[in-house]
Amino acid sequence: MNNEELTPGRVLLNRSGEKLFEKVIDINRDHRKDLCVYSEQKGLMIYRNIGTDAVVMLDNPEMIVNENGAGITGLKCCPMIWDLDCDGWRDLFVVRTEAFMQQYMSNGDSTMLPLSAAEDLNGGGKRVDDAMDAALLLLPNRIPKMVLLREGKLYAYAMRLAGDVTGDGVVNIADISNIAKVWELTQEDNEWNPLFNLELSKQGDNEVIDIKDISKTAKNWEMEE
Repeated sequence: MNNEELTPGRVLLNRSGEKLFEKVIDINRDHRKDLCVYSEQKGLMIYRNIGTDAVVMLDNPEMIVNENGAGITGLKCCPMIWDLDCDGWRDLFVVRTEAFMQQYMSNGDSTMLPLSAAEDLNGGGKRVDDAMDAALLLLPNRIPKMVLLREGKLYAYAMRLAGDVTGDGVVNIADISNIAKVWELTQEDNEWNPLFNLELSKQGDNEVIDIKDISKTAKNWEMEE
């Protein structure tokens, strides 16, 4: 690198005493890198790049909101953005400061406005409430993985399409058949496999493989990663 002094062309946020997280990503699929910023006071915002990657020009910020129009707040670390349901639109994953990890599915708008209702993230068949940090691990020709820092250890979770319990990249009758084989198993059973627990039970209830897991699979019928 050349020894060159860098000067800011524009101050986006001027904050002190609060957490700020940022992520650079093409949020609206226009092949230009946009800026996602989280502010404790303002919430989650997107600055769309209306220039080019070589000459970046950021538009005015747009708040990312949920289905009720409320901002996304209370985050512990930088959010993750990935097309989880393979519908072509980016979805949002967040680590809450005082709650479970949650996911918001995009409703098919290029700016993620608005998102769906928050849903507790399914991490290995159960909710995740002890993550300190999170990131996506993307390697060529490999299934994307979500890496979580939990109690001082790193855990990697494969980002599979919901219902693809066989791991072949497509949801079909083979997945339904495998789930049916473990019908009505609970966490207390020796044969319990959290991979088949696609739809989390209500908080406090014992997890069980039932019709809700079949229904979750059917929603993605014949979809491919």
